[in-house]
Amino acid sequence: MKTVRMLGIALVAAFMLCAAAAASASAAEAPTYKECVSQSGGAYTTGCKKAAKPGKGVAELVEVEEPETFTGTGKAAKITLGSKEVKCKHSSVEGVIQYGDGSAGAHYTFSECELGKAKCTTGSEAAGTIKTPRLDTQLQYLNPGETEVGISAGLVGGTFADFTCGTEAFEVKGEVGGTIKNEGAKGTTVTYKVKSGVQEHDALYDEGESFTVGLQSGAHETATLSVTFTDGPANVGAYGA
Repeated sequence: MKTVRMLGIALVAAFMLCAAAAASASAAEAPTYKECVSQSGGAYTTGCKKAAKPGKGVAELVEVEEPETFTGTGKAAKITLGSKEVKCKHSSVEGVIQYGDGSAGAHYTFSECELGKAKCTTGSEAAGTIKTPRLDTQLQYLNPGETEVGISAGLVGGTFADFTCGTEAFEVKGEVGGTIKNEGAKGTTVTYKVKSGVQEHDALYDEGESFTVGLQSGAHETATLSVTFTDGPANVGAYGA
């Protein structure tokens, strides 16, 4: 009887260890970039817009297996710097999607930018142009249920963007969180949005840095970014595990 009891305890312990390992593996599976490719009998309809009936699909999703360069255009942008607001008429993005881990490197460019009547410019860029260094972007889940995919961008411990507006100098640091929507042949649409004066999805990056601006006075204040980009290689989108 003692042997049976010990065997039962061992089986329960083994089951608990397997369950914990499975849960850990599931939690570790971050969203990644995948490409929609034509495939007869695949799991999806044209453009991978929805699941197909068994054996009736014409497309399949495959993980991006090598770096993919991309460019994109954006709408007008707003960057708040504490109580100040920079308005930019145009924006664009260029970068490289890495493979396997949902990461990418990207440069954001904002043009015809002004703070009041003063043009805002990064270094030697054309007057009114703000350009970021190569930022690290990462796909992450927006909700605890891991059903919605979002994106964060920034440089941990580094500068998001630095520029001058007239005689005032600004240095924006930290990370910003946003949404990402798959657009099929158009790639993806990335949106950074402000709601009630606060950056939406600012809690997206659990270990990230707050989005702030350093002023000439030495003070640091909250910064926000509002912009939408349509970018990415055609037929490549962001998907959960």
